[in-house]
Amino acid sequence: MVYCDIQDVINEAKIKPAHFGLTSDEELTNRVQKWAEEAKSWTDEYTDNTFPDYPDPELPRVITLASEEIIHNIIISRRVRQDAQYIQSNDWTMKNVPYEIFTDSIKSMLKPYIKGDKYSESNVDFFVVTGHPLGQKRKNSDEEEDW
Repeated sequence: MVYCDIQDVINEAKIKPAHFGLTSDEELTNRVQKWAEEAKSWTDEYTDNTFPDYPDPELPRVITLASEEIIHNIIISRRVRQDAQYIQSNDWTMKNVPYEIFTDSIKSMLKPYIKGDKYSESNVDFFVVTGHPLGQKRKNSDEEEDW
């Protein structure tokens, strides 16, 4: 199961089986399904959380959007590598064209859903400044401060 509609991803990305050397729509759907399962796995691992599968109404829309964005980034990465797999630097060495799939924008979308987020459960230390040392008597008082 996955967090988004596979056919929506295929339609939005405007991809065809031929773009990936496939021969049928079924093969393309299976390929995108595999990427959607990877996107779900990355989302669950990053948030240390699990969510209901699509189309459950309890599934937060932002999880669906993050999943779709991850899949779109995978598609772009595959297409870029097909069209321009290598770049050549001045020393004539060949390097892969880098492309980030799990981007900072995806991470920021998922941040509110991180279970045990270190930023949301941080301890705060504080102390009280009283203006006079503890254990001394206040002026005009016979009582000792004990707090």
